[in-house]
Amino acid sequence: MQIQKFILGSIQTNSYLVYNKKEAILIDCGGHEDVILKYLADNELKLKYILLTHGHFDHICINKLKEKTGAKVGMNNKDIVMPVNILAGRIKPIKTDFDLKEKKDIGLGLIRLKIFETPGHSPGSCSIYIQSKHALFSGDTLFKNAIGRTDIPGGNYDRLMKSIKEKLLVLPNETKIYPGHGPDTTISQEKQRFSEKFF
Repeated sequence: MQIQKFILGSIQTNSYLVYNKKEAILIDCGGHEDVILKYLADNELKLKYILLTHGHFDHICINKLKEKTGAKVGMNNKDIVMPVNILAGRIKPIKTDFDLKEKKDIGLGLIRLKIFETPGHSPGSCSIYIQSKHALFSGDTLFKNAIGRTDIPGGNYDRLMKSIKEKLLVLPNETKIYPGHGPDTTISQEKQRFSEKFF
């Protein structure tokens, strides 16, 4: 399994292409879809799914990708209509194919991606976990030395902290965290930071 990171769009969103042999899954897209399309073509990859960790405008720039590849799009239904997108003037709708729900498994060959609902940054925020590879895609729930914003419509600090404590920090220490913005981190590093608060 390979993970290719792209930093895309005006807010430098981390977008991740996870692929195994010739099948790929894209997690979030901040813009510049042609960059992803070129990488897929250059590496002869078939994009099977686009998984969106949440519905904020800087993560859902996928209409061209869906049209060109036919990939199925999954996002939690609670984030289908996001007030913050309207406030930001980004109201172009996206079409999803399925609801990204708790404990749903997505297949990429023999690789299984497990979905955790981790609300707080938005009502439908999800994190995506690949247990066999000790990899967690946390969207905007958890960053290196930081947590997602909760001061925007749909945000809730208490729910976010509950998500982090009960869903993410219980994962193995060696789990690598691939966040929606900024550098990677690990569960071990973030547990140390939260040790006084939670442990």
